[in-house]
Amino acid sequence: MSLATSSRRQVGFSLLEVTVVIAVIGLLLAAMSVGAGLYRTATYSTISGQYVRGWQMAYDSYLQRTGGVPGSTDDDGLIDAPSCNNGMLDEFLAAGVELPQGRAVGENDRYVYEDSNGNPQAIQVCMRPVADWAVPGASTGNFVERPRNVLEFSQLTPSLARHLDSRIDGRVDARFGRFRREGRHNTGSAQQWGLDDTDAMNGAQGDEAQVATLTAYYVMRR
Repeated sequence: MSLATSSRRQVGFSLLEVTVVIAVIGLLLAAMSVGAGLYRTATYSTISGQYVRGWQMAYDSYLQRTGGVPGSTDDDGLIDAPSCNNGMLDEFLAAGVELPQGRAVGENDRYVYEDSNGNPQAIQVCMRPVADWAVPGASTGNFVERPRNVLEFSQLTPSLARHLDSRIDGRVDARFGRFRREGRHNTGSAQQWGLDDTDAMNGAQGDEAQVATLTAYYVMRR
């Protein structure tokens, strides 16, 4: 055997070696995917259990402390107009209400998380009245529209919106229960959320594009 032939054989890889390398890479990629999924689920649970529920508790606390609805200047029990940003935060803080932790100090109305493509998203919460919340009517299958106060959560990815819907209402339906998609809150028929995490924002393409987001209403009991 010549020296040149021996060197070529030492440099090359056998089919078995290549197969093992490919299998290991596949296992590593699968483990990374599972890990990312678990991390995202844990993040969604934190948003649901601490942030969204924290705002619902803050609203209820304001009622208990003041006897009135935040954002209302009369006795009709309805928020006067959409309220966001510092004006909303200041009203709660002036009443001695503790707010859930947000993006930073003084930004309790925003919460930053990553979408399924690893891009940053920022939930924003506002208060607003809606005039056409669908509630059961006098007969089976009949629905009527009634004014209600809601917390509005914008910039929710479809998977996060479905997670919150499942946690709050016990099932995923964009028009059922206390948590509904904006624009589908006033219908009596079953509705899907309409998007998923493969839909990109502003029509962008590719797996790294920012995921399209939804706005949801969380109706308050008063």
